[in-house]
Amino acid sequence: MSVELGKVDREWARVLFVRMKDEERASARADEAAQCEQKRRKRVNHAKARRARRAERERLVA
Repeated sequence: MSVELGKVDREWARVLFVRMKDEERASARADEAAQCEQKRRKRVNHAKARRARRAERERLVA
């Protein structure tokens, strides 16, 4: 009986450990996605600003 309970406890501990690791991976993936999105937004904003400056220069020249 005691051996059976120990086995059940180990199985449950393994389940909890796997769930914890899955949550950590999901959290890391979400953080990485947010970081990539932030970098992308920064590049897009930089490109927009560059285009605006260029358009302004061309407008002043014309």
